[in-house]
Amino acid sequence: MRLNHGGSGRSALILAMAMGRPDAAEAQHHARLARDPDQLAALRADPARLPAAIEEMVRYDGAIELAISRFTTDEITVGDVTIPGGGEVVLLAIAAADRDPARFPAPDRFDTTRATSAHLGFGHGIHYCLGAPLARMEAAVALRTLLDRCADLTLAVHPGDGLSRRRTPHWTCSPSPG
Repeated sequence: MRLNHGGSGRSALILAMAMGRPDAAEAQHHARLARDPDQLAALRADPARLPAAIEEMVRYDGAIELAISRFTTDEITVGDVTIPGGGEVVLLAIAAADRDPARFPAPDRFDTTRATSAHLGFGHGIHYCLGAPLARMEAAVALRTLLDRCADLTLAVHPGDGLSRRRTPHWTCSPSPG
């Protein structure tokens, strides 16, 4: 089965993922696995790694790069930068925080065995995503189904051939035997 961004390919992807609608972030996570055959094979061999793999996917390539803007009330210094108070707009770069080498060793390496429980892909504190448990469950169902049904999941294009981060990837997938 060959999946692409066309109508029949999109319908097939929905069926293959066993979900009501595909999410761009999940498609990006599947593409991340397809780009790393060793991680994909390890996950297929040991499905118990799925929860950790999902957390790493959210940390490594989350759907949110910048948080909702906030406004300062008081002056604050972060590192060597002073942000003035009085209503200055501040954006938190979640993607940068989740690639902080002080928090995540080799942060630019995708590693499904990494302990990633402290990533900010779902926010933090009062702004933590209420839908995070549902997103995790949907990702687990989608990935498990994809691993079970697509024995030879690969990208149909080379990752360097114009495949952007925010564009749903093209797939090739043959149904698993049995």
